[in-house]
Formats: sequence, C-alpha cells, structure tokens
Amino acid sequence: KVAFQFFECRPHPSAPATLVAYPDITCTGDDRTKIMWAGATAIILYPIAVLAVMVFLVWIAPKEFSKSNDFRLATAFLLTRWQPTMWYFGVVVMFRNALIAFIGVLYPADGIPQLAWTATILGFYTAGQSAKRPWRNGPLNMFDSSLCMGVAILCAFLLSTTNPRGDAESRYERFYPFVTLFFTMAGCTMLFVVVYCTLFFLGKVDNNSTSAKKTTTVLMNAVRQIDEILMAGLMKNKQVDDRIQKFLTTGEQLELVHLMSVALREVFQIAAITRSSSKRLFLNSAGGSQRASGKQIQELRRQLTASQRMAQVPKEEEIPATVEF
Repeated sequence: KVAFQFFECRPHPSAPATLVAYPDITCTGDDRTKIMWAGATAIILYPIAVLAVMVFLVWIAPKEFSKSNDFRLATAFLLTRWQPTMWYFGVVVMFRNALIAFIGVLYPADGIPQLAWTATILGFYTAGQSAKRPWRNGPLNMFDSSLCMGVAILCAFLLSTTNPRGDAESRYERFYPFVTLFFTMAGCTMLFVVVYCTLFFLGKVDNNSTSAKKTTTVLMNAVRQIDEILMAGLMKNKQVDDRIQKFLTTGEQLELVHLMSVALREVFQIAAITRSSSKRLFLNSAGGSQRASGKQIQELRRQLTASQRMAQVPKEEEIPATVEF
C-alpha cells in the first residue's frame, strides 16, 4: 500500500490532481516527477520482488522440503501454517492483499468501485478458502472465513448507503437498524474469538495435540484389527477387493490410496505407491531413505505368516495315534 501511494492521484474540479497521501504535491508537477523513480523502485523491490520470491519458494518446496532442514526452517513462516496438501496457500493470501492494495491505485478517490472490488475479491477468496480449508489449525479456517465474509458483507452494505439521493438524516433513519445489526454481529464474532482464545490458553479447549493423540490411538487400533483379520485368514483378498469396490466410491478409493501413500512414505519411509501423493509436502524423501523395498516387505510377510502357521500345528507327540468315533 505504501509503495502504491506515489501513483494514487485525486482529481479536483478546478485544480490539478494531487497525490492522495501528499495533497501538497500535484500529479503533473516537477515534485512528483522527481520522486517517481523512488515509487517505481519501491514497487519493484517490494510487491513484485517479494511475490516473485515467495512464488519461487512455493514452487521448489515439494522437492526441497524433504532434503534440507535449513530450507524448512527458512520457509516455516510461509509453509508450516497450512495443510501439507495446501502448502502454497500463503501465496494466495499475498495475492489477495496485493489486489486489495491495488484498488486504491485504480480508484483513488471513488469509494463506490473501491467497495465493489473489495467485496468481490473477498467473496471469491472466502469461497475458495471455505472449500479448501487450508489452515492447519481447524478453527482458523472458520475465523478466516467469518472475518473475510463479514468485511465483504459490510462493503456490499455500504454500497447501498452511498445513494446520493436524499439527505444524510433520511439515510441515517433508513439504514440505522441495519448498521446496528451488522456491528452487533461483528462485536459478537470478536467476543467469540476472544473467549475461544482465552479458553484455549487456559487449557479448556481440546487442542490439536490432544486430538492428534486420540486420533492416532484410534487409527492404530484399526490397523491392528485389519492386520489380525488378514493374518488369521478370516477374509480372503478377493473378499476384500469385492467389498472395497462395493462399499467405497471411486473418490474414496483414490483418497484412501493417497493417504496410504503418505503413510508409507512418511511413517514407514517406503516409496509411495502412487504419484498423486506428490502434490504434498513430505518430510522424508522418496528415495534413499527407504528402509525396505516392496519385495522385502512381502518376503517378511510371507515368512511371518509361515511361522505363525507352524506355531499353530501340534507337535508330533501331541497327535493321537488312534482316533475313536
């Protein structure tokens, strides 16, 4: 916003246009011409250069995140606040802020298009943010959507109050109930945020670490049950295949494949079974850190199954010589 101030000119009915931030400097005068290089340099170094660097870091993150601990530490501010599959969303937020700041350059003295474009940009952002839910911390998705949508609704409402017809008193009487309602809702939202943060710091709200521990326990119990069923031979592979195709949709199967690929690569450090899981940040590299190949795991599984079956066979002296009917 500061970098764009050199290009925000406000027109006047009977005088030359002046800068919005510096009313004593005319847009066509020598004083502005002398500092134009400073404004152009500021735009190149800050909005353009910073955005370009952030886009480059996000572009190389899937390859470098698992290789370099220094890269992870240097880009923690940009990547770690988002879901691993939405690591690039920080650039989306920066583009949103840049677009809102650029509105003042296009319409420096016209409030109606400023409100309209702000509401439009925030509306599209809120729709995408609500659909993707990029924040790693779940409640932040709700807070972000609520605040952005609240500002978009306020801009849309203010557009209706800019009607030049009628005096200020009549417009005040007409829109006073709506303004009161909006600011009451905004105040309740901020009060909810304050109360939630207070309860969170006091330990009264279930945080992510506690939820993660509970989820991990349930997941490990489910994995053990599946392993016991398969190892005991209670279900054949054909039965499992048939039931998966019958009860899981194609989308659910693809999501399960993706999650299993992530688990194999991150937890067991085995190469992913599908390339779709590459659209994610990994801590472990795909190759070089593998502890065991797929063939080795299958051989270990075969040996384990054989040993369990041998353990279930009674010893020779325990087998009765005769069988009575």
